[in-house]
Amino acid sequence: MAFETWLMYLLAVLAVCITPGPNILLAMTHSVQYGLKRTSITALGCITATSSMALISATGLGALLLASENAFHLLKWMGGAYLFYMGISLWLKKESAFFDATCNARPAVRLRRLYARGVMVSASNPKAIIFFGALFPLFINPDAPLAPQFAIMLTTFLVFSYGFIMGYAALTAKITPYLRTRRASKWFNRMSGSLFMGIGLALATSEK
Repeated sequence: MAFETWLMYLLAVLAVCITPGPNILLAMTHSVQYGLKRTSITALGCITATSSMALISATGLGALLLASENAFHLLKWMGGAYLFYMGISLWLKKESAFFDATCNARPAVRLRRLYARGVMVSASNPKAIIFFGALFPLFINPDAPLAPQFAIMLTTFLVFSYGFIMGYAALTAKITPYLRTRRASKWFNRMSGSLFMGIGLALATSEK
């Protein structure tokens, strides 16, 4: 891949990654609830699912999914329902502080659970497969070996996606001291829950 082509691709990636979506929202929520260090596991789960969808697209299954309207709508509804469920869970979360201000003890959580949550949220949007199917061909040179080009584009996207997810999480961590009260944590849960429900509904009801 020519360096000039990669730079143009990088600009497109930055424009996509800087826009907050479900992955970033989840990382921001986990940053407050569990701390920045453990949120890195959540972010790893997010990019794992993202890489899987990019590989699906690169191998041509994206075109098959696009052609199968029933399969696409089924995945879209499942993803939207999962995000809506997450929103409801946050709304119903016990109105207690995220952690005890007297001892700074974070709530216990298994790292594999954070990883799984990241995978599920990222995989909840099947449009990512179609997005990669539309993005990659714009920068592919059909006369050059395809595998190295896909590898460069996928690695670039994952590195910057992870960086932006963690960047937003780090910014959110700065406000954590202000969320150590029951009242503050309650409204943070409800705001995050409302955003998840809104994204879930938008995903499930959007046109193909």
